[in-house]
Amino acid sequence: MSDHRYDSAFYVQVLDRYVQTGECAETDSEPLYAYLLSVMNDPLMKIQVLNDEICARIFYDTMIQFVQLNLEKEKYHLQKSRSDQQAMKLVLEWSVTKRKDGWQALMQQIADDYQAYGFDHRFYRSQFGNEGKVADDDLWEKMVDDWEEAFRRKQQSSKEQEIEQRREALERRLRSNLKEIPEYLRQNNIEKDEFLQAWGLMSGLWNTVDLDAYEK
Repeated sequence: MSDHRYDSAFYVQVLDRYVQTGECAETDSEPLYAYLLSVMNDPLMKIQVLNDEICARIFYDTMIQFVQLNLEKEKYHLQKSRSDQQAMKLVLEWSVTKRKDGWQALMQQIADDYQAYGFDHRFYRSQFGNEGKVADDDLWEKMVDDWEEAFRRKQQSSKEQEIEQRREALERRLRSNLKEIPEYLRQNNIEKDEFLQAWGLMSGLWNTVDLDAYEK
């Protein structure tokens, strides 16, 4: 169910191209990529990143950390939902007898988890309650298709929530670092190469105490 176009290597390529050229897409349907694009398409952000190597490095490292964190969360949610994905495959293989015995419990199970994401369990309850309808293969397959679509919507919503939980803190830290770090380096006559070496040891968590210790 996951889209392998949006793996870690994909985001590395996107960020590499952006810090080198400023080029990026306008928007996308994938929540994490869409959010990243919204930041990259900010005109002020683009000016800073393209005109200052230090700002480019700060931006790149900060955003790649954010991406990796969200990809890990996405992987976790997908692993948790593996049982639902497996159930969809198994339900397609149910015999007519098993459908007759199990459709009501199945509708309740899907409704509990996916009604909020557009699964119309009332429609299928009314259909399968009619004589012979539960044996209709096309209707049964459509039900599973709708279940899969609701599953995708739930995954999408989970990704959006994960991003929203961290977005404000990320943007605050990024704006602060892009403003304060270059100014601090100028005031203290710290060379770019010295900073980049120290920054690499800070794991993206800027503080002058560590930098001063490194300088000494």
